[in-house]
Amino acid sequence: MSSDYSKQYADFIGALEKLFHIKSNEPIEDMCRIITNTLISKYQLSIKQLTKLIHEAIRYNYASGANYVKILEQIGADLTGVSDYHFETEDSIEFIVMHDQIDKFKEYLTQNSISDDIFLQIPNFRNNAYNYSYFAELSLIEACAYFGSVNIFYFLTSNHISEITENCLCSALIGGNQDIINECLKEHKMDIDCLRSIIRTHNHELLEYVLDREIFELDDFYGEYWKSGKEKNWMSDTSYKPVYEDIIRYQNLNAVFLLFKRNKYYIFPWGAAFPQTIDIFKNNTFSNKHNHTKCGIIHFASKAQNSNIGRLLLESYNQIIVNNNEGDDECISHGININEKDKNGKTALHIAAKNNNKETAELLISHGTNINEKNKDGYTSLHIASRYNYKETAELLISHCTNINEKDDDGQTVLHIAAWNNSKETTELLISHGANINEKNKDGRAALHVAALNDNSEIAELLILHGANINEKDDYGQTALHIVVYYNRTEISEFLISHGTNINEKDDDGQTVLHIAAKNNCEEMAEVLISHGTNINEKDKNGRTALHVAALNDNSEIAELLILHGTNINEKDDYGQTALHIAAKNNNKETAELLISHGANINEKDKYGETTLHYAADQYGKAIAEVLISHGANINENDNYL
Repeated sequence: MSSDYSKQYADFIGALEKLFHIKSNEPIEDMCRIITNTLISKYQLSIKQLTKLIHEAIRYNYASGANYVKILEQIGADLTGVSDYHFETEDSIEFIVMHDQIDKFKEYLTQNSISDDIFLQIPNFRNNAYNYSYFAELSLIEACAYFGSVNIFYFLTSNHISEITENCLCSALIGGNQDIINECLKEHKMDIDCLRSIIRTHNHELLEYVLDREIFELDDFYGEYWKSGKEKNWMSDTSYKPVYEDIIRYQNLNAVFLLFKRNKYYIFPWGAAFPQTIDIFKNNTFSNKHNHTKCGIIHFASKAQNSNIGRLLLESYNQIIVNNNEGDDECISHGININEKDKNGKTALHIAAKNNNKETAELLISHGTNINEKNKDGYTSLHIASRYNYKETAELLISHCTNINEKDDDGQTVLHIAAWNNSKETTELLISHGANINEKNKDGRAALHVAALNDNSEIAELLILHGANINEKDDYGQTALHIVVYYNRTEISEFLISHGTNINEKDDDGQTVLHIAAKNNCEEMAEVLISHGTNINEKDKNGRTALHVAALNDNSEIAELLILHGTNINEKDDYGQTALHIAAKNNNKETAELLISHGANINEKDKYGETTLHYAADQYGKAIAEVLISHGANINENDNYL
């Protein structure tokens, strides 16, 4: 039966195999045609899915990297970070090794030495197209194995220039040169990382070989695997994840059918991630006691946006409920529990919401899933749809009476989540359906605080226009303006001020926003606040002005700005300290000199009768003391204790 499935989907299997093994000198027209006609038109893979797969293909077939960039361009993919990457040129030693040019390699060695440490770095475009990291750092011998450069490989080993490392075997399985593989197998045994190499590169013949010889067991495909005591190798970017996730991620459908041929439970329940397995699940019975994953079958169908299998499963679920008095218990035994949670507490509806799979979400709701079920963080499906700004999915959930003001474990409503993630369309939707705009989270923050915290001015404006309290305080007494000033976000601060926020509002420490700007040395922000009329001499709960705070933190630029705008340079706090006392106490010489140059009273006393010179002496501040004395400080002044 497995061979029948493989034949039925031979075009899909062949297309992915060809994609991962395209040659560097091969014209791309045929590959582009297959992608367009087979993968896009027939099997409905999106450009986003194909882009991810091609990024993976570059990692495992780096010699053809330039061809992959051309393919991405042809299919209209986002080329950010890829188009400007410079692949090795023909005159480079890396190119020589890639293409096994043994004579040029020998000639190169007569004039140059090569380190056997890190010879080549292979970029990882998948995780961050803007700042790619390195997926692989290969030694010279590992690079030969990776590229299948057998002549240079033998030259290195026969002349004892390099030794075959444990990572060579993984690299050789990617390169696919049987002679190199055999040499590596003499030194090392296959392990899980080798299995990953075989699966990721769509090496179907080799996978069938290892399965026929039972080199790997069922647990090897399901376990969260990590070899204790083994140094992490360059292949191990996902070694903590089960191997079946690699099969899904790399769309290795042939691996699914090969495993099914040996044991149907090898692909249960994760095989539901492939729409091509619908006949398998239609024609076979599975028991959930053989589920070795931490997810249900419906989770995998939902994550992969596999609505056909989802519908099949849910129709079976309905039929079992109708025909069996045992109800849900019987359904669970058949592997179908519509409200089953994965290890993160997510139901299939959570996963459908995360993947913006409206069709599957509607299907689940119509079959009675708990729409308000929460994951381990207290998120409902609506929280998730709002996080990713999936308006249509959010609208579907709201239309089925989900609680729009439900809170997660941090006390955040769906509106908080939308505001944090700058989900404008979803924010508008939530407000139009009656979301409580001033509801607070566990820190006492409303959605406006959250929007301000994440510098989302559009969301802030939307909330204010719909009645958000612009002066609402959190549990620390901070308004949204306090938050944006703390993070020095001038644009959104000006927006809040223009909409009437109280610029002199104080937090629980009595701090105005000017105190915060002075503390954090935000000069531009301080200028904005002063230009809008903030009280420059306002005091905090300790009686300190912004100038005191600037002196405490040695922020001389802010101090000068405040002085130039008329702050009282000799103002005292509740302890009778001027800004100069504080500068002297903290050995802040530059600020002290600034204050003195602008007329600060050098012999002013605090409430204990101590002058700034006493403070300098207490702190062993020789440099400060010299400055004070040079400007006329009275060295014979006594405090109140003498």
